[in-house]
Amino acid sequence: MNETQPVMAEDTLLASLGRTAAGAAGFADWTFNLVLLACALLLGVLLCVALRIAVPCTVRRRNATLGTALTTMCCWPLAFAVPLVVALVVSASFVRPSAAWMQQTVAVFAIVALTFVGWRAVAVVGVWTRSRFDITVPNNLNARVMHTRFALLALLVRTLIVIVAIGAVLLTFNAAWQFGASLLASAGVLALVVGMAANPVLSNLIAAVQIALTQPIRIDDVVVIAGEWGRIEEFTMTYVVVRIWDQRRLVVPFSKFISEPFANWTRTSAEILGTVFMHVGYNAPLAVLRDEFKLALDESKLWDGRVQCLQVFDCHADRMEVRFLMSAADGPTAWDLRCYVRERMITFLANHYPHTLPRMRVEMRERLEPLGTATGATTAAAT
Repeated sequence: MNETQPVMAEDTLLASLGRTAAGAAGFADWTFNLVLLACALLLGVLLCVALRIAVPCTVRRRNATLGTALTTMCCWPLAFAVPLVVALVVSASFVRPSAAWMQQTVAVFAIVALTFVGWRAVAVVGVWTRSRFDITVPNNLNARVMHTRFALLALLVRTLIVIVAIGAVLLTFNAAWQFGASLLASAGVLALVVGMAANPVLSNLIAAVQIALTQPIRIDDVVVIAGEWGRIEEFTMTYVVVRIWDQRRLVVPFSKFISEPFANWTRTSAEILGTVFMHVGYNAPLAVLRDEFKLALDESKLWDGRVQCLQVFDCHADRMEVRFLMSAADGPTAWDLRCYVRERMITFLANHYPHTLPRMRVEMRERLEPLGTATGATTAAAT
C-alpha cells in the first residue's frame, strides 16, 4: 500500500505536467496563428494601399471616367478582399489544432469579399460602357447595341458570380461534400421536379440568352407590343421593362419577344416616315395644297429633309382622301411633325378654301310650298 501511493502520485504529476504542456503548446499554436494572420492582414492592407494609389492614377491618365469609377466603386471592396486573400494564402502555414477552423473562416470571408469585388467590377465596366457609347446622340444605333449587349451579359455574369460564390462557400464545409454525393444520387428525380417547377423561369432565361445573341430588341428601341407604343428601358433576368409614352411601365417576359410578333421601329435606324390623311372635296386645288405642304415642311425643324409627298389616296362618292407623307429623324419627332402638318393644312383650307372642306350635299327634286300656303290650302280643301 505504501509502495503504490508514490507511484500513483507520480502518475498524477506526470499527467498534470502533460496537460500543462499540451495547454502551453495549444496556446503557442493559437498565438502563432493569430500573429501570422495579423501579419498577413497587415501585408494585405499595405498591398491594397499601393494598388489604391497606383491603379486609379494609371487608369485616370487614359480614361478619367474609368479611373473615377474604380476609385469610387472598387476601393472599399478591395480594402477587404486583398488582405483576406493574402491571409488565405498564408493560412496554409497555420499549425494545428486551430488551423482548420481558422482557414475555413478566412476562406469564407475571402470568397464573400471577392464576390463583392466581382459585382462592383461589373458595375465599373457598365460605367465605362455608358461613357464610351453615348445613347443620347441622334444616331445611336451602335451605342444601343453595346448597351443591350452589356446589360444582358452583366446579368448573366452577376448570376454566375453569385452561384459560384455560394458553391465555393458550401464546399468549405465537409458536410457539403456528403450532401453533394446524396444529391447526385437523386439527381434524375430532382432535375425532373425542378425542371417542371421552373419551366417559365428557364424559358425566360433561355430567351434572354437568345436576345443577347440575336438582339431583336435593344436598349432605347422604340417598340409596339401588346398594343402599346414605348421604349425599351431596362433588362432584368426574366423580363423587359418598356417605358410607354404616357410614363407607364409595361413589364414583358423575354419569352414574349421570342414567341410573339411585335413592331420594332428602330431595328436598323431611328428614321421613320409619318403620314397625315385628310378628306377634302373634289374641287380642292391639289397643286396649291402641294405648295403649302412643302412650305410647311421647309419652315419646320422637325422635318429631316428626306421625304415629302402628297397623293390622292382614295376616292369616295362625295369626297377624296389625300395623304401627306413626310420623314423624320425618329418616332417622337415624326409624331410632332404629323400633328403640326395636320393643324397647318386644316387652318390653310379653312382660311383660303373653305368650300373645299367635306360637306353633306342634298338635292331637292320637288319644290316645297311655304308653310303658310300649305296650311291655307288644307283649310280650303276641308271647307
